[in-house]
Amino acid sequence: FFFFIHNVPFFKTRHKVATMMEMMDSPGLENADTVTKYKMAGEMATRVMAAVVEKCVEGANTFTLCTFGEELIVKETSAVFNKKVDGKVIGKGIGFPLTVSVNNCVCHYSPLETDKEPLLLKDGDLVKIDLGVHVDGYIAVCAHTLVVGDSIERKTTGRKADVTLAAYYACEAAARMAKPGANTDDITTVISEVAEAFGCTPVQDMMCFQMKKNVINGEKTIIQNPSEKVKKDMKDFEFEENEVYAIDVLMSTGEGKARMGEDRSTIFKQSDSMYSLKTQNARAVFAKVLGFDNMPFSLRAFEDVSRARAGLRECLQHQVVEEYHTLYEKQDEFVAQFRVTVLLMPNGNLKITTGAFDPSTCDSEKKIEDKKILEVLARSLTSKKKKNKKKKNKKKTAAKESEEEEK
Repeated sequence: FFFFIHNVPFFKTRHKVATMMEMMDSPGLENADTVTKYKMAGEMATRVMAAVVEKCVEGANTFTLCTFGEELIVKETSAVFNKKVDGKVIGKGIGFPLTVSVNNCVCHYSPLETDKEPLLLKDGDLVKIDLGVHVDGYIAVCAHTLVVGDSIERKTTGRKADVTLAAYYACEAAARMAKPGANTDDITTVISEVAEAFGCTPVQDMMCFQMKKNVINGEKTIIQNPSEKVKKDMKDFEFEENEVYAIDVLMSTGEGKARMGEDRSTIFKQSDSMYSLKTQNARAVFAKVLGFDNMPFSLRAFEDVSRARAGLRECLQHQVVEEYHTLYEKQDEFVAQFRVTVLLMPNGNLKITTGAFDPSTCDSEKKIEDKKILEVLARSLTSKKKKNKKKKNKKKTAAKESEEEEK
């Protein structure tokens, strides 16, 4: 297919083709090294999340929070896998740029230093933090919700408590139900049922994605609260052993419809499309984009943001780059989010990221009463391997027989 991408610098074409081949040939969870890298990325994401959460106090600058978290990710990942493998440097770093979305902002608010008035957190703000880490292309994502100033001593109440608990319990239920043989439609249903229990609405058409090496948005998806338009093209599928999913739940106190606001997008990702970019600036910007190893990236990664935006304009026009829009629910509504990374292991699911949310910090007048959902939430996420008692008994019997023969 090289003939369809004439005039594209060869190194760029070769890089994209090599990346696609690597994604197809990369080992899955049946490989112990792959599991180790996922776990490592998950542990780093969890530590960074905890550090950012601690900084979410009244007066905190959202730009400063984003740069603080991303610098921690780079610091954490730079300490591992520094030796070349087969002459190649192992990629690692930011798997998803840090975002800090407040109150009715649904997702992807990630300000730049050049912004005139970056948002400052206020006491009582409902804050959603989202981030990702990758080690050798194996991605671990994590999202957490908190209310500034609230704690065990000063609990979150009212609609903020309702929406936070709805998002948390729906995410926990989905993480337990996403097992080999289960159907995605069951996950969509349970998210809606938990939302109903707390008088909330899942944000329409938001998706949980399967992840693979260097792929954050895989083909298999779980759609929460699908619109009529999406339902027509929606496909159910069964989960399979050794798959990886980002279980991502966003709940709203309102009607659950996300809209674009006035903020310009600051997060982008290389797409699968190819095109011969015409301007020198666009080609220069795209050359840097290739260095992100197919991971979403922030404009904060560019020294000259204005020039980067100008170059990305042509990239977006010809769909070689995709943008993550900053979305909003209606004013005065609240949106909560929890996102965890789950490995579908042979002995049960393994949740490798967490924001360490404590439900006891929320005091809601609503609760889940559906017995089936409560049973799901009561289950352990990971099943322990059953010990083979027969083999042990055989060994004991053989040992006794050997002792008797010696006597």
